[in-house]
Amino acid sequence: MHSDRLIRAEQSRIENELATRLGLHAAGPSDRPARSPSSPVTRVVFRVSSVATAVADALYVVGDQPALGDLTPNRVALRDDGREGDERAGDGIWSYAASLPAGTTVHYVYTDSGREGVWEGLDVPAIRRFVVPSEGGETVYRPIESFGAVSLQSDSWHTDAAGLGEIARAVLGMLEDEPAFERFVASAGNSSATASSAPHSNVGG
Repeated sequence: MHSDRLIRAEQSRIENELATRLGLHAAGPSDRPARSPSSPVTRVVFRVSSVATAVADALYVVGDQPALGDLTPNRVALRDDGREGDERAGDGIWSYAASLPAGTTVHYVYTDSGREGVWEGLDVPAIRRFVVPSEGGETVYRPIESFGAVSLQSDSWHTDAAGLGEIARAVLGMLEDEPAFERFVASAGNSSATASSAPHSNVGG
């Protein structure tokens, strides 16, 4: 079992469930027709929820691409006004549409209402990343991420309590279908029953 794949799959399920509940695009390519099958760039819509944080000014995205501020924090603002990539005004889902080179691995973080050029208002102690897909001119919607949290993780490397619970349930499911484990449990049960039924000496009685 690959726990990293398990966590990613469950993260995708949670994020797409949120998008469906809010009536927004699920993560992945849109159903718009491709403008150019050989387009060198892909239009990517970043989305982050502000439900768990108070936004004084705006949420920002900063990454290692010119369209994402070229590592200058608090320069590229996301929107929650239903325009330029944002799907619904005032729903707490902040969005930003960027044209990015297809096939590029992008690293980025979010910030909240900081001063331009100053690293303040960071959301989590982790760098988010993804590979820009080649979608021939279609718009790709990123999963709806949560400002200040990464689903099922406490940081870039470690799962949180909920993530550990998902792994434990998966391990238990695998063990329950394993005949050797069933025989071990049965054997352990028989050993316990034998030990409890054995006569005990009454010392000093």
